Amino acid sequence: MKKLLLFVFLLGILPAHGQNYYLGPWAWSLDVLDSEAQGVWTSPPGSQSLIDLRTLPEQGKPGPVAEGVGLFRTALVLPPPYTLVGQGADPSQVAITNGVRNAWQRATGYSPSGTTLTEILWDQLTNGADPTGMTGPKPLMPKFDTTVRELRLELHIGSLTRSERFDLATSPLRTKVEAVLQATYRDTVEDVAALRAQPDLPGKVLDFWAEKYRLDKSDKTQWERLVPQEMRDTAVLVPHQTTITESWDCADSGDISCDLTWTEIVPTHSLVGMEVLNTNSGGAGVARSARAEVDLSSVDHYAQVEITAGNDASIQYAGPVARLSSSENTGYLGSQRGLLEGVSFQARKVVSGTVTDLGTGTDQDFTGVKKISANGSTLALSHGGSEVESFTDTAITTGTRTGIFYERSNGLWTLDNFEAVDLGGAAPRRVIVIP
Repeated sequence: MKKLLLFVFLLGILPAHGQNYYLGPWAWSLDVLDSEAQGVWTSPPGSQSLIDLRTLPEQGKPGPVAEGVGLFRTALVLPPPYTLVGQGADPSQVAITNGVRNAWQRATGYSPSGTTLTEILWDQLTNGADPTGMTGPKPLMPKFDTTVRELRLELHIGSLTRSERFDLATSPLRTKVEAVLQATYRDTVEDVAALRAQPDLPGKVLDFWAEKYRLDKSDKTQWERLVPQEMRDTAVLVPHQTTITESWDCADSGDISCDLTWTEIVPTHSLVGMEVLNTNSGGAGVARSARAEVDLSSVDHYAQVEITAGNDASIQYAGPVARLSSSENTGYLGSQRGLLEGVSFQARKVVSGTVTDLGTGTDQDFTGVKKISANGSTLALSHGGSEVESFTDTAITTGTRTGIFYERSNGLWTLDNFEAVDLGGAAPRRVIVIP
């Protein structure tokens, strides 16, 4: 893809050997073939994005002026303003000097503890995190590991680098985790008040959390701490578990609502031949999403859709969306790209309409079932039923809706067979609804 990278030091990049880890700004990328010239935040040339350390306001601002930093990995030498924080294949073995620690503090405003790259990044995303995301990155949130049947905090730096068991009652991070959950609950109640969600959604969300964090549902004192203080008197549990599907087996229409009601954030989708296609081109970074107007019971869920046909020799993106906001263009995208984009299946996030590339991406066939799952701060992409990449991102902790998206498709690709499901949690101790 032809890109205009708005960095005057681009020619200063030199080859190197091995893996280098850099702290520095995100690059604003423009597609020069695109007349709309929207743009996307991406990793510096020749590198892979690993962890986003920006605040939410910084993530939501379009370029070209970069604010905040990320951690990037490359075999190249990056010039200033990038700071080399370590070298080596395994970040848990990359030693950190006092000079690096000082540079990290200047870039993020936080002086991390630890002697390796993994340790200081873990400290940044736990002790140094801000539950609101306004002054720093949000904290790591626990995922439920179905293999060992327990909650775990995970950190992926290209691959799973550190994993620790999490207990809401004893973890040093519990106060920050509770603060994030309380903010999510408040947003859910506000969605109900604004008629953007069903009245029982807060109770379903709370019921899911009670199971995930292994709280006794019959003891309100255990689970009400996940609710803001001023809302606890009215908080109740409502049995959760949500699965939604869409076949699009309906007549041709400019409205893609069929089994489900859909809202097009940017109205460019049509229903043709019992499949969805995008009827207009769009700019790079213009995530033309369609939202399924049914709430799941949790932000821990997956969304998947099948790309059934199209011309892979094209400049386009398509896939499912998880943690999609009911009121703004915010969510996680499982972005399958066309041949002219490298046939890469990569995650993207949209914060207040601004897109950032995540993870490293993998080459996959452009057709097939594309899936994105969000489980705590661990996100994963799957193709054809097999997981192909997992990574860490802490930004989006709300959004119980899901959907689909296109970018610049010109009607070449078709989508079908959408599904979204809440992820399973710990087995409940007792299922009791508190009146």
